Amino acid sequence: MADDLRARGRRAFSLTELLVAFGIVAVLIAILLPALSGIRRTAQRSACLANLRGIGLALAAYHSETRLVPDVVLATDDGIGGSVLLPRPDRPALADVLADYLDTPAPQRSAPGDTSAPWVSGPPWVCPADAGYLLNGVQDPRFDTAWRWDGSSYELGPVAILFNRLSIEFPTATRGAIQRAATRGLERRNWMFLSDADDWHPPPTRRNGLNFPDGSVGEYTVLGPGEFDAFADEVAPILHDAP
Repeated sequence: MADDLRARGRRAFSLTELLVAFGIVAVLIAILLPALSGIRRTAQRSACLANLRGIGLALAAYHSETRLVPDVVLATDDGIGGSVLLPRPDRPALADVLADYLDTPAPQRSAPGDTSAPWVSGPPWVCPADAGYLLNGVQDPRFDTAWRWDGSSYELGPVAILFNRLSIEFPTATRGAIQRAATRGLERRNWMFLSDADDWHPPPTRRNGLNFPDGSVGEYTVLGPGEFDAFADEVAPILHDAP
């Protein structure tokens, strides 16, 4: 008898009450999702900056030991993209040059020797915010991230342009002389050496970068044409006097 009375006393939720409960849950989700997304983006940016700081420490160790900045390849092995990784006969790959200083293996193709195979890579060469980029206007599903396509989420900054510029303006200078002259000039400045390959982070800092020689990391900066001209004029005496 008592059980029957308790059963009769129970009341199911009405449709209105259920709709109100669902509405409250929906509002809470709408409030929390942007906050969680913001936390995720902040964590990705922090991890990216940590990657660049680690590479910066390796770069500083290389510079301290050799008194040079690496003269490394920019293009991929098939002549497209902005990889900092693939070697050429006259220049090594940045990841290979810094591998001993980073104590981490350099990225490799998933199928060695196959230039169409995706890369196998990891920190510090992979930015967690890496969302890839379009190739000829089409997103290749095999390479949904830049590092799968180029081996790294990061690309060389103005330093690569500088090496190419000096090679063109001083065609008789050896690569070693250009490397020494570029190093001396860069030591007097603080130019961006490496940066995200695309704008993957939320504003105001859409792209992170690593500066040389102070190793600071932060917002990507663009140099004006006049700065390259001034640099070339400054190091010209070094290159003219080089053997």
